[in-house]
Formats: sequence, structure tokens, C-alpha cells
Amino acid sequence: MRPGPAALACLLALPACQSAAPPAGPRVVARVDGAPIELWELEREYRRRPAAADATPEERAVHARRVLDEMIEQRVLVAEARRRGLWPPAAAVDAAYAARAADYPNERAFVEALLEQGHTVERFRTLLAEKLAVDRVLDEARDPASAPAAADGAVAAYYAAHPDEFGAPEEIRALHIVVPTADEARQIRDEIAKGGGDFAAVARARSTGPEAAAGGDLGYYAKGTMPDGFDSAFDLAVGAVGAVVETDSGFHLFKVVDRRPAHLRALPEVADSIRRKLAGPALAADERAFVAKLREAATIEVDEAALRELR
Repeated sequence: MRPGPAALACLLALPACQSAAPPAGPRVVARVDGAPIELWELEREYRRRPAAADATPEERAVHARRVLDEMIEQRVLVAEARRRGLWPPAAAVDAAYAARAADYPNERAFVEALLEQGHTVERFRTLLAEKLAVDRVLDEARDPASAPAAADGAVAAYYAAHPDEFGAPEEIRALHIVVPTADEARQIRDEIAKGGGDFAAVARARSTGPEAAAGGDLGYYAKGTMPDGFDSAFDLAVGAVGAVVETDSGFHLFKVVDRRPAHLRALPEVADSIRRKLAGPALAADERAFVAKLREAATIEVDEAALRELR
């Protein structure tokens, strides 16, 4: 596990808990090259990752120190990413934000979830940028040449021993039309059913979805990978057009044009990913050494009395 991103991953997890608000005149628990980590920030992260309920005071103290260490590592990695000019462009942050927002029914629900955790949209975007920057600097720190190349026999042995990792689920390829009203969707379905319209041509002409220009082609997808309502197409036979499906974005029609059964991916298809996995321990060691070097070069001060307040 990467030392720095562990803290960032927790920051971005949006668990169901409230954040501590910064008090007036906040207590500083640590400084990294002069930049403060305030006690309320540490308290927020500690509450997101609390020690076990039955933890002893000594175990809680160790846990509090671990959380602070992760925050310190995050700070030194972010600083190094800035120094190397690896800060992500705005478009990358926009894409990461949109990917997170897609897990919620709409933008308002996502923003409300952020606010419940004490994040403004601006603060959350900053956290996303930091995560992307840290990923980039750690990618540079890894030295693929330092990892021994996995022999073909080792790759084949791993493949044989872990078949559950290489299963591909059933997938369908579907065409899609979305329109604003149920009446229009039913009218289109009736026209297609009576032979009066080609589904792809109608999608190009009338669908409001982003796939309209491609004839409504959604490509191949597995269950659970698309927005609510799209999995209804799995109940259709190839060539069939389903009933009207309502979602937050409108009224949909789906036509299945192909189906791929679940199967085990062939060894040549996954060999490279297995080699990367087998090289993982050596690359992780590179990362740990890199972070240790950054920490050694940084000026880190910890107020032990302030840290004990958290215990």
C-alpha cells in the first residue's frame, strides 16, 4: 500500500460521519517545513478512521500517531509533486470530480454528501488534485527496472492458482434512445415495432443522450457498471427492444445487439497484469524508500502535548 495515498483515500471515501469544524485560534499539532497541521484536522481524520472500540489507551495513542504520520507523508508528497511540476491539469481534476459525482443520483445529492463531511466543493476538488499529484509523483518514484522480471512459469502458475481474478462477467452490447417524455418513448417503440424505423437511425435523429451520434451505441457493458435502469436490458434477447424505462435523465428504450457470456480470460490477455502484480513488492519498496527520503529531507516538528489531547 502506498504510504501517502492511504491518507488521501480516506479523505475521499466520504464515510458517514461529521467533520470537526476548526476552532478559533486552532492548536497546531505538527509542522512540515513550517506549514501547520492543526489539531482539528487531525481530529477529523482520526474520527474517520477511529481506533477499535475496545482499544487500550496505548493502542489509541499508536493509532493517533499513525494517522498523523499519514498526514505528514501526504504533505511531503504533495510538496514534492509541486516541486517536480506534476500538479494535474484542471481537466484531469474535472474528470475525477465527475467520476465521483456519478456515484450519486444527481449533483445536488453529491454536494450535500460533501457538505455533511465538512467539505466545500472547492476543498474536495483540492483533495482530488492532491491525490492525482501524489499518484503521479509516486509513479515517477517507482523503478520498474528494480523489479525482477517474472518468469513465464511463475506467471502461468499464478494464473492457474487464481482463476477467480480473471473471470470476465456476462456483457451485452446495447443501443439506447432517451427522450424527455414517456409518450414520446412509447411512440418511438411502436414505430420501431411496426417496422417503421431503424433503431440506430431513430437514435441519431431523436435521442437526447450523448450516444445519439453513434446511433445510441453504448458498447459492451456488464451488470452494475452503468446508471440505474440500464441493467434492464440484460433481460432482453438479442435483437429485442425493451419496454420504456424511466430514470432521472428521461425515458429510455434499449435494444440488445450482442451478448458475451461470462468466461475466463485467456492467459495471454492477462499475462502483463500478472507480471505487474508479481513485481508489486519490489515497486512498493521503491515507494517506501522514496517517501522515507522525502521525510528525512523535510523539517518535521510534532507537538507531543497537542497529540496527547487526541488520545
